[in-house]
Amino acid sequence: VPDANPCFNMSCSPYHYCSVDSNNRPSCLPDPDPCQNYWCSEYYHCEVDAWNYPSCTPDSDPCWNVTCSSYHHCETDSHNRPRCIADPDPCQNVTCMPDFHCEADPWNQPGCVADPDPCSSMTCYPYHHCEVDSNNHPHCINDPDPCQNVTCSSYYHCEVDIQNYPYCVADPDPCSGTTCPPYWYCNVTSQNRPVCERDPDPCSNVTCNEYFHCEVDYFDNDPSCVPDANPCFNMSCSPYHYCSVGNNNRPSC
Repeated sequence: VPDANPCFNMSCSPYHYCSVDSNNRPSCLPDPDPCQNYWCSEYYHCEVDAWNYPSCTPDSDPCWNVTCSSYHHCETDSHNRPRCIADPDPCQNVTCMPDFHCEADPWNQPGCVADPDPCSSMTCYPYHHCEVDSNNHPHCINDPDPCQNVTCSSYYHCEVDIQNYPYCVADPDPCSGTTCPPYWYCNVTSQNRPVCERDPDPCSNVTCNEYFHCEVDYFDNDPSCVPDANPCFNMSCSPYHYCSVGNNNRPSC
C-alpha cells in the first residue's frame, strides 16, 4: 500500500511545495503564484525569476500617464518615481525681434525680453562716453567737444590734450588786437592780459634843433622839443658886449 505521507520528510526550497505523483513519489514544484502575497512599493511590480523567486522590479514606464506643464517633461528618480522637471533649454526654438533675447521665467516659460544696455556696466574716463558697435560690443570714445562747457579767463582759450581732457592755455598774442597811443607799447602781464605801458625813452628817436632839447609830457608821454633854459650859459662875448637870446633861442653877442 502507498505510504501515508511521502512529503513528510521532504524539504523544498522557498516558493516551492511538495507534490506526490501517480506513483506516490514526492517532488518539489514551483508555487503557482509566488507574487500573490509579495508587496512592492509604488512604481514597482513583482516578477518571478527562473528559480521561482519573486522580486520587485521597476515599472517599465512610470511616466506613461503623467502630464507635465509646458516646457517640462517627466523623468524618474532613483526610486523610479515619476516627476516633472524643466526642459533644459526652453528657448531653443524661440526667435525674438532685434534687440530682444529669450529668457525663461521661474516656471521655465520662455519669453522675449529687451537686451540689457551693453554700456550699463561700462565706466569711461572723463570726457569720454560709451557707444555700442555693430557687434553690440561697448567701447569708450572721445566726447566730440570737451571744451563746450569750459569757460576760460580773458586772453585764454580751451584746447584738448591727447587724452581728450580740456584745459585753458594762453592766447598766442594778446597784443594783436590792442592799440596803444603814440609812445606807448603793449605788454603782456603774467595773467596773459595786454596792457599799454609807457615807452621808457620816447626821446630816443627825436632830434631837436640847436639850443632845444627833448622833454616828455608827464601825462601822455609825448616827446617835444623845448628851448634850453639858458643858451647864454656857455657863451663868451668880447669886452663891452653881452649875450642876448634871439629867435629860435639862439644866443648872440
